[in-house]
Amino acid sequence: VTGLYNAVIASAESSDVATPVRAEAWDEDPNSPTYAWGPMGRVPRFYSSPLLSTKAQAQSAADTMLARVKRPIEQAAFTLLPNPAHEAFDVVEFVDADGVSSRFMFDVVSVPLDSSGALTATARETMVIT
Repeated sequence: VTGLYNAVIASAESSDVATPVRAEAWDEDPNSPTYAWGPMGRVPRFYSSPLLSTKAQAQSAADTMLARVKRPIEQAAFTLLPNPAHEAFDVVEFVDADGVSSRFMFDVVSVPLDSSGALTATARETMVIT
């Protein structure tokens, strides 16, 4: 699994910030498989941005990013009927035989030049952050 973390440490990198700004968000849910003090250990993702200038902005960025990176991202490859309307970054929804739906965002799409081939794509699972 790539891109799996249980913490985000956000900091500001700007000449406009007089005092260094830093915030941390850790997975502190003991029932979570990515619990920071559990078997996975501590695996932080570091993030810095010149757009962060206050502690509140850094904390908000850390909290938001943690929600995205503390769960595994499923990657998949698809072969579909050709559809020239599809391109990278399209989000598609698939429903399996049990009626469970999953959304994937295309990373790479290859569309054949004629109707005899198949559209191939690699994609990653997306999730809705609430």
